[in-house]
Amino acid sequence: MATAADHVRRLLLPTRIGDGNSPSEGCLPRLALAARIADLPGILTVDKVVDQTHFSVNVFLQPDPGSTRKPLIPVRFCSINNDGIEIFGLSDTDKEAIVANGWGQLQAKRVLVYLPRDKAEVEACWRILTFAHERLNDEFNAHRRKRIVSPWALPYFSQN
Repeated sequence: MATAADHVRRLLLPTRIGDGNSPSEGCLPRLALAARIADLPGILTVDKVVDQTHFSVNVFLQPDPGSTRKPLIPVRFCSINNDGIEIFGLSDTDKEAIVANGWGQLQAKRVLVYLPRDKAEVEACWRILTFAHERLNDEFNAHRRKRIVSPWALPYFSQN
């Protein structure tokens, strides 16, 4: 049986130079990151416009229904807004690594990752996002595999 130590994967990040509000190269790196997020498998996006200057895009992971009969509820993956990218599904050690290397700040049950300022930061943000995407997929699939059908629940066919 696999232990928790067998499944430990570490999120390794370089240290981010400067603070979260340093000047950027414009919106091109952010648009490149948004395009990459949209290309991830099983992604569903919902736009939310508060007013002309405030917006957010909620990104959900739409699980593959497989052979289940009932529809599966999408899992919240991240939320992109003016402040940064709120990422869900990371472990506490991953969140601490992000904050320790200057890539974001902790919030309730998630971490707010600063928006990328250049192409190098897009790669680091992409690493964080793909790590969270894989982790959420793994957790969801592990949860689905736990469902076991008892032999008593199988249909009974008589010999007659």
